[in-house]
Amino acid sequence: MKMESNIMDYYNNDRYQWNLAKLAPNHYATYLKTGIYPIEIQVNTLISLS
Repeated sequence: MKMESNIMDYYNNDRYQWNLAKLAPNHYATYLKTGIYPIEIQVNTLISLS
């Protein structure tokens, strides 16, 4: 029974899915409720070398 629980925990909390805005199911549900994307997005900046 513990193995099934671990698998479900992994699937719902740690397994990111491309079709759910690249989030785990629990994170996606939070995102739908709040409208706030729960993962910080890093933006790369380009630096001019001239």
